[in-house]
Amino acid sequence: PGGLLMQKHFSPYFLFILLTLMVPTAFGQAIVTTAYGSRQTATFPQTAAEIAAALPNPTIVTATYANQDPQGVDYFGSDDALIAEFRKGLIHHIRISDASLIDTIDLNSKGYNGEGAIAISPDLNYTLLSEHRNLFVIPAPFDASAASRTRVTTLPGEAVGAQTSSIEFDATGRAFVSHSTGISVLDPPYASIAFTMPYVNPNGGALALTPDGQQLLATNLGHEVSIFNAPFSAASRPFVLPLSCARADGIDITPDGQTAIVANTGQNKACIIAAPFSASSSVLERNDVSTVSGDGFEDVSISADGLLAVFCGNGARPGR
Repeated sequence: PGGLLMQKHFSPYFLFILLTLMVPTAFGQAIVTTAYGSRQTATFPQTAAEIAAALPNPTIVTATYANQDPQGVDYFGSDDALIAEFRKGLIHHIRISDASLIDTIDLNSKGYNGEGAIAISPDLNYTLLSEHRNLFVIPAPFDASAASRTRVTTLPGEAVGAQTSSIEFDATGRAFVSHSTGISVLDPPYASIAFTMPYVNPNGGALALTPDGQQLLATNLGHEVSIFNAPFSAASRPFVLPLSCARADGIDITPDGQTAIVANTGQNKACIIAAPFSASSSVLERNDVSTVSGDGFEDVSISADGLLAVFCGNGARPGR
């Protein structure tokens, strides 16, 4: 409702640029977190004119909690978000419109550290968190009491803490979780892993599912995208599409399923992949996705109407 869901697993360090895919009219709201940067959460409005007016100073959603380092983030409903506090083991429920803190889920007792991906199921009944070898499953309601109800499932491989786009849901709520040895698949209520598709990925990559749920695209911080075709099973093996991007990281697919965009964490450019997605898909390299200096992008997300892509990342990592 309200068209506010622009992107789901979008938690970079700094926002760099907006890439227009076609003549923009109106699109959903974007939310960006800045761990190790300004330590704020920024939102962008809904129309092209408002975006132009807001840059370079977007609306800042600074909730009333101390020492925040917001990293993983996902929307639920039309005016709420869950934000993971990096390396503090906390999940904050934020109301976006007035920047208020609704509640905090303290998961330190469960072994959670605030790293990795956060993703809310399509029916809004569960939140999944992937961190190292653990998959945390939080049932709604997302308030302080959820900590005692949180379940932990062991993953077959390591989920990289810096990767915030490693969980995807299809329309039925089936979850795909990427880790170092494969992509594990879970069905609601996410009590156990149904199967794992073998996929060696020690560097940690992002996932994107086509709108029809028939193809899953995965990055691995290398020169390629791996493409899995449905029906998915433990026997699934990917087709590999070579890319010119030095380190393919974040990935998203337009709502019509016709284009995938890959962020490049090594350089300020993007790779645009045209459907049908296969080992021989057409790939266009875009070098005009940034007007500022930097060392590439970790995340990309596309607006709900497919008119705009947002890139960010890498701006304030320690030691960078």
